[in-house]
Amino acid sequence: MGGRSVRRRQLGRGAARPGDSPRRLGPPRRHAGATRHRRAVRPAARDVRRRRVADAAARGVSRAHLPDARATAHYIVKFGRGTDPGLASILRHEAPYMRIAAGLGLRVHAPLELRQRALFIPRFDRRVEAGRAGAGRVVRLAQESIATLTGMPGFEAVPSHDQVCRDLVRHCTDPHTEVLEYLRRDVANLALGNKDNHARNTAVQRDAHGRIGLTPLYDFAPMYLHPDGIARRIRWSDNDGGRPD
Repeated sequence: MGGRSVRRRQLGRGAARPGDSPRRLGPPRRHAGATRHRRAVRPAARDVRRRRVADAAARGVSRAHLPDARATAHYIVKFGRGTDPGLASILRHEAPYMRIAAGLGLRVHAPLELRQRALFIPRFDRRVEAGRAGAGRVVRLAQESIATLTGMPGFEAVPSHDQVCRDLVRHCTDPHTEVLEYLRRDVANLALGNKDNHARNTAVQRDAHGRIGLTPLYDFAPMYLHPDGIARRIRWSDNDGGRPD
């Protein structure tokens, strides 16, 4: 009796004992917290893999992750969400909206491409330059939203159009050109129903030569179709009475 107890202690908890049937041995125990953690992480990991695969597909390569030296282009990829027809319509029309913006003379970087439920958006904050022996060199451009430009980086405070224009005049290399571009974008937003004009949907950029100006247009879409209703965030101070909307 004593010998069997010693042998069991030496084998440890959960280990097979002499004479045990394999049917009595269940899977090793897992901590409940660890199981919950894996369930929380797996969807995010799948999303990262999807973005990498989509990015690689846009570049026409088979590998989902490439070093900068082999990259020829960079994309942001938006995926369709849920089954709501309004959300699907917004994603489907963002590329045509960008073509309209180009036709209106707004600053547009490159055409967007919709592939099934994924929208490929060429990045304008990175440029690929030819390096030695054909290797690419990625140049990342300094960029910040008008939320930080106006000193309102939080999510509650919202600058007015007047404040944005004053700061564009203060910081941009060619203030007249940038303010005019900003005004044209506001008119286009009103005319085409893009109400999602919060302070992170417009940004300024400093290029390699030190020139500061507005980035190309982005997130320009028919947001009036959103099922939750999107309110126009940035408005003119006092002179539009909260309208037009």
